[in-house]
Amino acid sequence: MNDAVIRILGIAPYDSMKNAMLRAAEKYPQIHLDVYIGNLERGAEIVRRHEREHYNVILSRGGTVNYIRRVTDLPIVEISLSSYDILRTMKLIDNYPSRYAIVGFPNITVNTQLIGNILQYNIETVTIHDSSEVEPVLKSLMEQGISMVLGDMITTQCAKRLGMNAVLLTSGDESIHNALQQAVTLYSTYSVIREKNFLYESAMRSMQEHTIIFDESHKVVFSSHDHSISEELTQFLRQSIPNVLPNKDYKAFHLVGQTMYSVNGRLYNSGTGNFYIFHAEQSKVPMISSKYGIQFTDRSEAQQQYFKSFYGISGSINLSHVNDELEQVGSSNFPVMIYGEEGTGKEQIARLLYIKSDRSRNPMVIINCRLLNEKSWEFLTNHYNSPFNDSGNTIYIENPDALTGEQGQQLLSIIIDTRLTERNRLVFSCTDTSLGTRNSIIHELSDTLSCVNITLPPLRQQLDKLEALCSLYLASLNLEIGRQIVGFNSNAIDLMLQYDWPGNFTQLRRVINELCITTNGSYINAVSVKKAIDQEKQLWAAREESRRSSSDSIRSVDLNRTLDQITKDIIKTVLDQNDGNQSAAARQLGISRTTMWRYLSREV
Repeated sequence: MNDAVIRILGIAPYDSMKNAMLRAAEKYPQIHLDVYIGNLERGAEIVRRHEREHYNVILSRGGTVNYIRRVTDLPIVEISLSSYDILRTMKLIDNYPSRYAIVGFPNITVNTQLIGNILQYNIETVTIHDSSEVEPVLKSLMEQGISMVLGDMITTQCAKRLGMNAVLLTSGDESIHNALQQAVTLYSTYSVIREKNFLYESAMRSMQEHTIIFDESHKVVFSSHDHSISEELTQFLRQSIPNVLPNKDYKAFHLVGQTMYSVNGRLYNSGTGNFYIFHAEQSKVPMISSKYGIQFTDRSEAQQQYFKSFYGISGSINLSHVNDELEQVGSSNFPVMIYGEEGTGKEQIARLLYIKSDRSRNPMVIINCRLLNEKSWEFLTNHYNSPFNDSGNTIYIENPDALTGEQGQQLLSIIIDTRLTERNRLVFSCTDTSLGTRNSIIHELSDTLSCVNITLPPLRQQLDKLEALCSLYLASLNLEIGRQIVGFNSNAIDLMLQYDWPGNFTQLRRVINELCITTNGSYINAVSVKKAIDQEKQLWAAREESRRSSSDSIRSVDLNRTLDQITKDIIKTVLDQNDGNQSAAARQLGISRTTMWRYLSREV
């Protein structure tokens, strides 16, 4: 290995910092930087696995540094959180309407207190020294009426679980460059040299199979693919150590999720001790976890989807209008009907109900009636493995108004006859809240099952929250894509407030994503916002025109013909509206695909 190369092991608490560290290292040709994602104890565990891999310096930040120091003798350089980094984040949330506090380890709060003293700001600051202190501190702040915190990764994650708003304090590019410069200086005066067989380890890393080596104390001393080996597999191998005997190969199979591992193990005596070497090769097991329109998810996946949504990012601000209903619904097992326009986040409210329920240990089944085909419907209604035959789950049925009249009645009959509401938690959602007969199945489900109704207001009725929502979402985007956008110019935010947002939060998110990617400076300007909103207006106008044209084409059918001729034209029109999808067209018409085919093939 070339001594002129400085090998640095980076431990980043989140993805965007990893990317920022790698970008910064490109300016230092003498540095070889490997970065892994890990926070606090997880970061220390990564160091345990990699510390023997000829690294000279470890680079990390925040409270993770304290945990790393406990497990290694390698020199550590801490990426600081500068006063500028803190000021930038505070500026980003200037529009937040309520009190907030800064919570973190001393490396964060020392600078915060310094800023407060210099600028004569009364910044509510709480210093913690261990991760176990985080939740009690946040609960105490909530009791004091504080609804948002600024802090490190563990603080913001815990805050979101408790229903608070949270913004992650991130180290900027300047702080990362300073840390790398310190690492170069540190290496020139202090280097750790360890003798290992680097050639053999490199060869093992180039193999497709995973290699994990344990020592006599069952500690992992080497792993060739740490980023892809799960803890479950590692634990299985550790438990297999007693079965690895001298001069005998050990073979086993182990299933982790949908991946089957073929395992080979052997005992190696180095003269100074025994080592247990395992090779694990993976192959996919053909397992079906979803069908068209039917999806199975667990609590962790539902949480991940929810916390990435506008509701998860904005927390209490965006849920204030439905908090009372959610609390009442959460304490019962009554079926729920969620109403709201397109893009108001009905599916995220359904996920939140699932996450907060006592059924969250079991799966959540999502059934989107607009996507069901004949096989999916047959599976739901006639298969022994249908989720309707299971118990203890949360079943979320989207768009039941897309079902044909016959299917709607069949669904209602199944729910009643099998006592589905007693065995599972049912949640429905509907985009159209009108009382018209064309959505009679919605009203019949709601009335017959005594559903608790939750109505989500459109964004245009919540424009007083728009500025705060944009700031919180920008903070999330900065973290996700590694940007440092502070906010909108005043003229730009005025344009955002003047638009009525027919696509609600889905449309708002799409526009902010585009603005964040295309903006080069620290602020999003009015020119960019006007261009984005003008594009949205054109798209929605074309969409409405398409809907009117489709409706007019049906109304303009020539009635001076036979019934078969008229029927055939209507079927063709509906088929065109559904882009040739025969199943969707048949559902919309309330007929089977076979009947539709007979009409289309009939000579008239």
